[in-house]
Amino acid sequence: MVVLHDNNLAARYADQLAVLRQSRLFANGAPQAILSPRLFAEVYGVQAWIERCSRDTVQAMVNHAL
Repeated sequence: MVVLHDNNLAARYADQLAVLRQSRLFANGAPQAILSPRLFAEVYGVQAWIERCSRDTVQAMVNHAL
């Protein structure tokens, strides 16, 4: 187990992620299943889109704060 604040790095190496919001579990599961534009909007207050990389990992790209 490791605690990271870089979602892209975590998604690249971890099989499972747990995302907290206000000290409570907001989402957990495989990165491809839980990382979404909605998650980034609700947890971080940013507009983002998700791209699937060549190694079947996901990468979040942030546009701007909401």
